[in-house]
Amino acid sequence: MIFEKVSFILTICVALLMLGCNNCRYDCRQGICVNRTCNCDEYWKGDACDKSIFSDYLGSYLGGDNCFISQSKDTVQLEQSSLGPNKLLYAGEIIFDFTTQTQFSLPPQMYRGFEITGEGEILIDRIDFKYNYLDSNERTDCLISSIKL
Repeated sequence: MIFEKVSFILTICVALLMLGCNNCRYDCRQGICVNRTCNCDEYWKGDACDKSIFSDYLGSYLGGDNCFISQSKDTVQLEQSSLGPNKLLYAGEIIFDFTTQTQFSLPPQMYRGFEITGEGEILIDRIDFKYNYLDSNERTDCLISSIKL
């Protein structure tokens, strides 16, 4: 009888200890807790997996478009898109679909009245992307370069 009680108590203690060993210090918002550490899902980072890997890129940029020539450069915002964790929105209208942490594609989308497609790269504080569109049966290639302010 005493052996059964001691055995039961030890079993409960071991079970509680095992459950407590896998608890993370933070709530893993976009990941899972493994060995008391949050293992983040793709595109997420931080102790609680609560920051997008692209969050350092967000903000204001100064850039120009070689197809729509103007004498001044425009200030634009790069924001997180509601379309997914790997999608950012440039100037409120161009969707960057990231394929790696620095490379992205421009899926078919409308920009300045034309359907565009393209690709680009973002490196610390610089965005460069090329896109093309069809106008009067002629394909035009364009480049936008922007520097973070």
